[in-house]
Amino acid sequence: MEPRSPRGQRTRQSPAHGGRRRPEKYGPKAAPVLPELIKRLDSDDKRYDALIVIEKMGPAAAPAVPRLGELLKDKGWHDGAYSALRAIGTVEAQRLADDSPPWVVAPR
Repeated sequence: MEPRSPRGQRTRQSPAHGGRRRPEKYGPKAAPVLPELIKRLDSDDKRYDALIVIEKMGPAAAPAVPRLGELLKDKGWHDGAYSALRAIGTVEAQRLADDSPPWVVAPR
């Protein structure tokens, strides 16, 4: 089923470019678009979708760890970056998540 707007109109969303439509199907297969997803972390309106796809990629998204570490400092984006770092699971990602600011409510 295609996503629909509140008015019932079809919406266009491109998961390969960080869209919300079934990001779970991209997982590690999305590695070729990782550089584009990392760029989208700089855009407030595209950051959420990029974080979802990066989290679903898991360890294949390890090159995004430095940028995700920067997002941990932003209270508004902390939880998304924290989840993505935990999903990536590398030593550096785990260290950054563990050392994150104290406004984390509970570890995941």
